[in-house]
Amino acid sequence: MMPIYSLWPAVGFKSIYFDDDAHLEAMRQLNVRRLASGWRNIPAKALSLDAGRKSDFPSVAVLNTGGLAVEESFRRAVFEGISAELEFLPITVEARPWFIVNCLSSVAGIDEPNSKLMRSIDGEIYMAVKLTINANAELIAPLFTLTGSNRAQIFCTQDFKNRVLKSGARGLRFDQIGEIAIGT
Repeated sequence: MMPIYSLWPAVGFKSIYFDDDAHLEAMRQLNVRRLASGWRNIPAKALSLDAGRKSDFPSVAVLNTGGLAVEESFRRAVFEGISAELEFLPITVEARPWFIVNCLSSVAGIDEPNSKLMRSIDGEIYMAVKLTINANAELIAPLFTLTGSNRAQIFCTQDFKNRVLKSGARGLRFDQIGEIAIGT
């Protein structure tokens, strides 16, 4: 069995928020389709959500829309050599170059009886609480979403987690929520 992790903001780090609502329509398409050709750099801020407590500036952040935002140094350290379907869409966070990761790798082959999925009234997955991927599912990229979902929740494999930990990146928490049933 290979573990699957869900990505969440780490406690004690600032969150990334956009200065205006102009990005909202594009963010609805994040992790669903390619966006680079019509993308424009969006200004953003790093804000503390912990009232009265000091929050550190992250090098990676999970956006409230479900996306992943990364500093340039994180992008170079962690994504080098990953051939997954990814786009890096430029944003500027307090005058620093950052990128939103548009993760276009999605995985089908969910083992429904061994997973706990939250679905909308239309049947679309909006959250996985427990996730098992079948052994015969298509090869999984290190970073992925689920086919049949709203693509707001991003998952990763042990390989991606190891890359992040090795890089010393700050601002990301990994919750193991399931596994890939390899060869069973």
